[in-house]
Amino acid sequence: MDQLKQAKAPDNSAAAPVAEGANGAPEEETAISDPKEKMKADIALLKDLFPALTAEEIPDEVWEDVKNGQSLAASYALYFLKTVKEQERIEKLNAENEKKASPRVNNDPAEENYYSYETVKNMSPAEVRKHYAEILDSMDSWN
Repeated sequence: MDQLKQAKAPDNSAAAPVAEGANGAPEEETAISDPKEKMKADIALLKDLFPALTAEEIPDEVWEDVKNGQSLAASYALYFLKTVKEQERIEKLNAENEKKASPRVNNDPAEENYYSYETVKNMSPAEVRKHYAEILDSMDSWN
């Protein structure tokens, strides 16, 4: 019963460790407090991660994140990862759909030069002259 009434002091041993300097005093964090220096460091990190990237290629959504306090490098890396994952998803879906799709109807390159009556009717005289031989071949199947 006495054990329940005793209040236990909080254990601070789990607190974050503090680095000590040569004189035993705590060292200050090396975080950059100047916004200009912080941006320069962020841009340098972005260039290290994406050396070919130009400012024009950074989408508006990344700039919005930066405006809201996000790191430029972290925001672009997240955008890039999302883009890559979406592209992989699309490629996977396309591959699955290609397996399910019926075969292509027009696999013969000679058939690509076929002109229907309606197509020829809507051609200009210059287009008719240009494709005259193909039109004559196509006329055989207009019946």
